[in-house]
Amino acid sequence: MTSSQERWIHKTNTESLNNDSLVVDVEVNETRQSSKLLLGAALLYSGTVIGAGMLALPLETIQAGFAPSIVALIVCWCFTVISSLLVLEATFTAAAAKNSYCVSFLSIASLSLGFIGRILTCGLYLFILWALLVSYIAGGGDILVFIWSSVVHAGFQHWAASLIFMISFGLVVFLGSSWCDYLNRFLMGAIVLSFSILVVCGLPKVQYAFLGHQDWLAIWPGAIAVGIIAFMAQNVVPVLVSYVQDVILVRRAILLGSILPLVMYIVWEWIVLGIVSFESGTSKSTDFVTKALSIASGYPGLVNIVATIFSLFSIASSFLGVALSCIELYLDFIDALQARGIFTGMSPIWRRTISVIGSSLAPFLCAIFLQNAFVVAMENSGLLGGLSIYGVIPAVVVLIQRAHERYPPMPGRLPGGIISLSLFLLFCIAIILLQLAKLLGLIK
Repeated sequence: MTSSQERWIHKTNTESLNNDSLVVDVEVNETRQSSKLLLGAALLYSGTVIGAGMLALPLETIQAGFAPSIVALIVCWCFTVISSLLVLEATFTAAAAKNSYCVSFLSIASLSLGFIGRILTCGLYLFILWALLVSYIAGGGDILVFIWSSVVHAGFQHWAASLIFMISFGLVVFLGSSWCDYLNRFLMGAIVLSFSILVVCGLPKVQYAFLGHQDWLAIWPGAIAVGIIAFMAQNVVPVLVSYVQDVILVRRAILLGSILPLVMYIVWEWIVLGIVSFESGTSKSTDFVTKALSIASGYPGLVNIVATIFSLFSIASSFLGVALSCIELYLDFIDALQARGIFTGMSPIWRRTISVIGSSLAPFLCAIFLQNAFVVAMENSGLLGGLSIYGVIPAVVVLIQRAHERYPPMPGRLPGGIISLSLFLLFCIAIILLQLAKLLGLIK
């Protein structure tokens, strides 16, 4: 073999190694990017679930006791995961039909439910999103007023505090899902840290005799109803599909993102129900749990500060997820108008500007002038609306879509076929009927 042949073989082998290294580097980079997207999507899902209402969660479960409450929470967690995966499948099919990842419940309903179904679905969905945003804007304003008065010892207008909260986090929502992802990671870190401090403060004071109380009949309606509402994050699934653009990653994000709230809820139930006896847990005051933990731990100042931080960041994290969901609905509506030749020349920046204003202005005004009306409406229809929009409608849509088989099946979709979907649908309808009977006074 000549020296020139040896040099050619060495060069060829080197080029082959370089090509192989390039392929490996690309695969590693894609894996890292997928891991980052998975983490961000899972935390966005978790952040939408975890709200300041978690501090008051034991108020609705204390009469049932620890073991029944945990069973109820696990049932509600299963409902949330199943319904989220159904929303994911319906979103996947709607995205395939629309040939766009910008999909909301408008596209989902338009594909299978007809004109009347589309109107009812979008009206109910928008009401729930607005009601949640009203509560978050008002709640964020309340906390900012409390912080200002505690630090400066001066009054602060609630409307101004609510406006500051809405503009601060609304600006991040305007910048897009990536910015919300990065901010939400910080918020979730602070949420987990503050929650851990509250757990450490309460852990030494747990009386295991209190945890032995059981009243399985008290699960309904309180524990089941509050559990279903506490886990609600199905609205953010279309946002995750638009952000990640990979249904397999979104599926994993739903599973991973739902576990953290479940663990936090179980630990929180263990701490609070181990500190407060069920005889004394009849108060419906929202700060009853915090006061009980403050007294029991012996660190009232620390508990109050940490609980305030937890509440503010929980509200902010939930606000990001719900606001993104509302914007996705507006963008989907603008797409529908443009498909009919209306606003065809609108630039992307104006599309998002109009969507952000439409998503925030009305909830802000309601938070200032009609807060009580929206709170009452949400308390009385939240369970019924949530079960309808996140349970009944996705199940019906997926049943119709699978029956027609006009679109390719989603990878990793729920197994069981029509039987499992029908059982899930019957479960949702049964809970709705029970709640209606309770509201009408037919059952206690």
